[in-house]
Amino acid sequence: MALEPTRVHALCFDVDGTLRDTDDQYVERLASYLKWARPWLPRRDLKLITRRMIMAIEDPGNVALDLADRLGIDNLTARLLKAIERPRHR
Repeated sequence: MALEPTRVHALCFDVDGTLRDTDDQYVERLASYLKWARPWLPRRDLKLITRRMIMAIEDPGNVALDLADRLGIDNLTARLLKAIERPRHR
């Protein structure tokens, strides 16, 4: 199918993470809302906690990969994911 430029009315770009890093902005904003909770947070590391919250909201898969990394099984997880992605020959 050939491109017909006369039929193009608009272009849409997904710039998040490429031209604009919104994750950092979300972390900053959420951290500012949660300042009141700092005394009750472990190690009082509000940015780390809010970054993990943003990751969980955006993609639960990020949380699973982060957990695998912290448990030291990220290499095993990567091999498992590659095996799952490998096309099956019938």
